[in-house]
Amino acid sequence: MKFTFKIQKYQTQAVDALVKCFEGQQFADKVQYLRDKGIMPQVQKTEMEQGELFENEPPATDEELEQADNGYRNADLILGDKELLENIHKMQDANFIIRTNEVKRTAGDK
Repeated sequence: MKFTFKIQKYQTQAVDALVKCFEGQQFADKVQYLRDKGIMPQVQKTEMEQGELFENEPPATDEELEQADNGYRNADLILGDKELLENIHKMQDANFIIRTNEVKRTAGDK
């Protein structure tokens, strides 16, 4: 099966508008953190090291196990609600969209 994708103008415009909502946010390259994988029983860890959990896979090297603890995430948002709302209003005005009154954050947002 082969997928082919076309670049759709309306999709590009939507992405550009979304990016402009975050104008003023500093660029951060590859923000790295250490993942908390919780408590792993020694038996499970031994099985992982020996490659027994996945058939036809060689045992993991010490370097691979160490890298498995690394993760990546987005940088913290430095823009405040006021700056975000101003940027959002600019995009809403430019696209003839009714202005929102506030920035609504989800439970995971700071």
